[in-house]
Amino acid sequence: MRIIFLKDDYHHIRVAWIQLLLINRKNGYSVQSIFPMVSPTSTTNKYILQPSLLKNHRLTLEWISSALLWKRELAFFQKLLEHYAPKFSSVEDKKKVDHFQHFITYYNGELVDVLHAKLNLHEKNLAETLEKKDELNTKYFNEHEELMNSLEATNTQMLQGKEDFFAFIGRVM
Repeated sequence: MRIIFLKDDYHHIRVAWIQLLLINRKNGYSVQSIFPMVSPTSTTNKYILQPSLLKNHRLTLEWISSALLWKRELAFFQKLLEHYAPKFSSVEDKKKVDHFQHFITYYNGELVDVLHAKLNLHEKNLAETLEKKDELNTKYFNEHEELMNSLEATNTQMLQGKEDFFAFIGRVM
């Protein structure tokens, strides 16, 4: 059976789609076996590469949340350092205070802001990819992989820095 539709004939396309689904369900076929590229979980009504793009979107949102948390944590670390730094008197301890001050200044004043800006731009690029339905846009996927690796490395450094900082400050608390 061959059906020809005009470009803007959405009503007839919808009716034919429903009839096709009903006929194929009656014969034991699932929607996924008939149209495997269509994502039934789409929240954007765009069908290209939905599962992977939605996964990337969720990951990016999680990292944006992490970046905001890092900013709050670093502000808290700065207050702790200012409060407890005078209690350290040895030269070695003062060097560590200086090290942690540089760590907090670099991460809070530069790195986290840069990563947050990259994440926001990355989300904008995702929106453009969906809008243009450009499934051949490998630039977005390469950018995503690179950005996620950078964020993982930063997260590892933040975790280690927090652990070291708390161990150091805990000595005088």
